[in-house]
Order: sequence, then structure tokens, then C-alpha cells
Amino acid sequence: LRDEATPRGEPVELLGRFLTPAAVAEMVLSAVRGNRLYVITHDESLEPLRRRFARMEQAILERKP
Repeated sequence: LRDEATPRGEPVELLGRFLTPAAVAEMVLSAVRGNRLYVITHDESLEPLRRRFARMEQAILERKP
């Protein structure tokens, strides 16, 4: 389901960028050792995550008690 009234940011280009399996494995091991739940492999993914969280926050604020 999409709310077309919700403004969308520009798409983020991630295609063509890749990390080696060893690099991702190191990131995952570091996160596990540091007790971190999330592993963000590409900085470019931060803006879409921010937009998604903003929509989630708005849904919480708009819910009917």
C-alpha cells in the first residue's frame, strides 16, 4: 500500500556499487561483537531509511487512541 499524498525523496542509486563478501562479513562480525542490531553497508541508504522512519513516526502520531 502506498500513500501517494506522502512526499517521496529522490531515489538513491545503489546499483553498480558492491562490497566483497569479506568486507560485509567483517562489518557483520563487528556489529555482532559490538552488540549492534543493524549493519548499514552503504551510506547512501541512510536517506531512504530516514524517510521511512519519518513515515512510521507520522503514522504513530496520527493513530487514533
